[in-house]
Amino acid sequence: LAPAFDAKKVQVVNVLLAHSGHNPSYLHFQKSSGWKEIQAYRNMRATLPTLIELPQIESEYVLAPLQHGRVFALDLGTSRDKKTEVVFARGASHVSVGADNFESSVIHDLLTSCDFLERALLNPLLDKKHPQSQVFMH
Repeated sequence: LAPAFDAKKVQVVNVLLAHSGHNPSYLHFQKSSGWKEIQAYRNMRATLPTLIELPQIESEYVLAPLQHGRVFALDLGTSRDKKTEVVFARGASHVSVGADNFESSVIHDLLTSCDFLERALLNPLLDKKHPQSQVFMH
């Protein structure tokens, strides 16, 4: 398919695979990666990598996925100079927020982020490590 994509000047392809009775799988392919699947983006909705600013973080850190979902990502980032490790917890919410529910929405999202970080600590990649953590909410 690569020649057909190149002929039409396609840069990005997102594939949604439906699974009867289960959540769909999301796959991402980019011309810049030689049309190979970008494993770090697997199961993220098509717009999520951009919404959570993954390309900007990837320019400064090498990311190792800890857990990814449709609207969130937890990654262990190692700086390019290999001196710093950071657990990045990033997510996007599509919930409408107004003056009446702002505080409860922020508290809920922060608690959810803390739960994800706690779960990430069980990942073997973090065994005997104590990296700093950063939470980004959009």
